[in-house]
Amino acid sequence: MVLTFMLAVLKFAHGGDGLQWEQAPLGSWPHSITITEFGVVGDGNTLNTLPFQNAVFYARSFADKDGMQQYVPKMWWLTSNFNLTRHLTLFLEQEAVIIGTKQFGIKE
Repeated sequence: MVLTFMLAVLKFAHGGDGLQWEQAPLGSWPHSITITEFGVVGDGNTLNTLPFQNAVFYARSFADKDGMQQYVPKMWWLTSNFNLTRHLTLFLEQEAVIIGTKQFGIKE
């Protein structure tokens, strides 16, 4: 399953020796949170769908306040599908990986 939500706050810049990414730091938005505040486990084995859904639900409360940034730190995050919302920027730290699965029998 391919997840199509790599909507990170990244500005593409072309460096002399290859491609590079400039990252927007946590807190550069009026409202920022870290996904770890919702009880995720970044071990690549624990299913984190519910915490990701809860974080998106929380982000909806900032739609009329210029939106928000959700920071995803460098770990491996296993999740099944979930919907994003408007006024949300999902920012993945360099080397953060979100793994999609169709298997729902993994420990949550």
